[in-house]
Amino acid sequence: MNAVLSRMTLLVATVLLFSACGGGGGGGGDSTPPPEEMTFRVTVPSNTPAGETIWLRTGMLFGVDERPVAMTKVSSSPDVWQASVTAPEGVILRYRYARGTAADENWDKEETYALRAHAAGSHIREALMRKGGTMSETVPMW
Repeated sequence: MNAVLSRMTLLVATVLLFSACGGGGGGGGDSTPPPEEMTFRVTVPSNTPAGETIWLRTGMLFGVDERPVAMTKVSSSPDVWQASVTAPEGVILRYRYARGTAADENWDKEETYALRAHAAGSHIREALMRKGGTMSETVPMW
């Protein structure tokens, strides 16, 4: 009898926890936060070739929705570029900067960012997605 009560207690506790986390489809609603916009501003080296575009390649932590985003030059400063990305608030975005002339950017021209190297040799950054947030950074060298 005690074993049956213990299993029942565990089952009830599991159901309550699952429901509290929004699971089960029983009125918990969609637990995915709505997409929000965040701006990335980057200062690039002054020797960046004038005819090239700066690219921000974004993706969520596990490579979901990875895509290149063309940045636009900020008119008040020749070395500052910006772009906005949309993702659910609270996710961790992995991203990197590169320069090139087309959407099929050349990742051989990506930033040299010594603090974090990806296993494949790419240099990556991470940011916590915040509604209305602005991430301001500097690419030290290509």
